[in-house]
Amino acid sequence: MPISGYLPVDNAINHSEWGKLAERTVRYLESCRVADGGYYFARITPGSPHDTFYAVAALQLLGVGPVKPDGVVEFFQGLLRREALQTPAAVFFTVSSLALLGRLDSKWSVLGKKLQRIQDPEGGFWIPKYLWVEAASRLTNTYYAVGALTRLNMPFRREECARLVARELNSVLATGELDSLATVYYGIEILTLLEQPFPVETDIILPYLENVSGEAGFLEHWYYVTAIYRHLGKTPRFFKKVVDFTLGCERTRGGFARSPSPCAISTVIYTFYAVEIMQALGLLKKIYW
Repeated sequence: MPISGYLPVDNAINHSEWGKLAERTVRYLESCRVADGGYYFARITPGSPHDTFYAVAALQLLGVGPVKPDGVVEFFQGLLRREALQTPAAVFFTVSSLALLGRLDSKWSVLGKKLQRIQDPEGGFWIPKYLWVEAASRLTNTYYAVGALTRLNMPFRREECARLVARELNSVLATGELDSLATVYYGIEILTLLEQPFPVETDIILPYLENVSGEAGFLEHWYYVTAIYRHLGKTPRFFKKVVDFTLGCERTRGGFARSPSPCAISTVIYTFYAVEIMQALGLLKKIYW
């Protein structure tokens, strides 16, 4: 159901074209399934836990699910047997994929126990002192850990975690910079999982989003912005701009890239971002065929 207040976009693309877009997207995602049962945008083995989760999630949103769900389960079971699931990210992708498929059971709690052991004294999980270039936010690992532990219904120090996240949110919102957008997204996602109120007022977050939206140049920026607006139950004034940018990221052979640049290539994660954006904006119902 579209979020209340969103503008109608029937004139942006007709219903038949939405169906064709969905079909192209599903074909692209399934073309990334590899022999071991996982998915990988490079289309060679081994599969990637990262890409496998994003493929499963996008396919579920499109109403079809993966063609071979048993293969996905076996892929993660193989990683578990080889003790290859050690990081918060790998655990999150595994647990979340299995939850989406309805295949998460008690035997996977061994992964949750690994996460329980690495919670920092202040409540976070693997928070770096300094960010490396690939890291989007100091809260990334904490988001992965909280997401996995919540899905596994396993205890951890929730109150300390919520306080740490609140401090991070207050700190980055004060900067008003695009570089802090991922932290705002992860912070709000974590507090939602913890069922905790946001530490700042909506009238502080909304001007921040308006400001950074003027600098947004990649699909992940619009994914973060759209998700935050959805949590706030608000409507972005730049609705059409988000839709146009997202559709511009689709590649000729299917899938979505990070930007509309002709040099950008399709990847599984950006295809997931595109599908999630359309779902959040109330467009997904028109993608079902």
